[in-house]
Amino acid sequence: MRSIAQGMLSRALRPYRQSLVQTKGVNQRGAKARFVRSSMLVLLLLVPVTFIGDRLLGAGLEWLLLESNFRYSRLYGGTAQADVVVLGNSRGHAFYEPEMEKLSGRTIFNLSYNALPISVGRALVEDYLDRYTPSVLVVDVSMLTKTEEQITNSFKAYESLSPRLDKLIERSSEETSTASQIFSLYRFNSEVFHRALYYLAKTDDDWILDKQISATMARNSRDLDRVSFRITKDRMRDLRHIIEVAERKGVTVNLVMGPYYPGYLKKISNLDQFLATIETATGYEVEDYSGLIRQDAMFSDYLHLNKDGSSIFLAELYEDEVF
Repeated sequence: MRSIAQGMLSRALRPYRQSLVQTKGVNQRGAKARFVRSSMLVLLLLVPVTFIGDRLLGAGLEWLLLESNFRYSRLYGGTAQADVVVLGNSRGHAFYEPEMEKLSGRTIFNLSYNALPISVGRALVEDYLDRYTPSVLVVDVSMLTKTEEQITNSFKAYESLSPRLDKLIERSSEETSTASQIFSLYRFNSEVFHRALYYLAKTDDDWILDKQISATMARNSRDLDRVSFRITKDRMRDLRHIIEVAERKGVTVNLVMGPYYPGYLKKISNLDQFLATIETATGYEVEDYSGLIRQDAMFSDYLHLNKDGSSIFLAELYEDEVF
């Protein structure tokens, strides 16, 4: 009897169960459709909000960039007029501006940067000479020995201010150039911008190292491998172009090779050939000070003078009327 009653009850409830299943299916499809519509609406709103936010924040960071005392912010911000301009890689920091100004009574502006490629140097010098009227340009030719692409791309913080840097970065890395165009904030994710932030409330004229080479490093110089300086056609072309532009502007150009640590200098196998190649290609004599300083206490490492060494070097340059 129980089984008969259960069967009758099941048959009686079947239409209601089917109705509940159908209703549940309709509700699920409706919820899914509402979710899709909501997601599309959020996406449609998110894209313009993200774009506008990116551009607004980018504009704010660019304003901050130009408020900095960092050398390139001053260059593009209109406050970099000087009598003498210096260009180099990290060895260019030996052209210590306060000491140069003390010796000469002239204003100095240093465009040098760590591992700065001559291609970027060319863009910076051209941009400088478009805006300012110096009398002398001093170039440390050791910057022709290598190229650092990551340093090129790090200058993307300034590419909206310099069509030359923009074009150079595009040639160096299409991915970096494209990302910078799409996302304004991406331009400020770089070492160069971080330095600009550091110099917001500080002067930017004292990059020189103030330490002495360690006894261990000095001793190990005897075991260094031989070094050969190589110049590519592109680097030489960039140097010649810098000279030509400066000449057209009436700027005196002086090419210089700064001092190396004596133990390292002995390991450079082709220094004379390197300098002769530059002189032949440019028609300019390179003032060679590579062996000027012999004392360990004047160097911070194999490639860089410390502040005491720089004072000796700059006194010699001033005596020779390089600046």
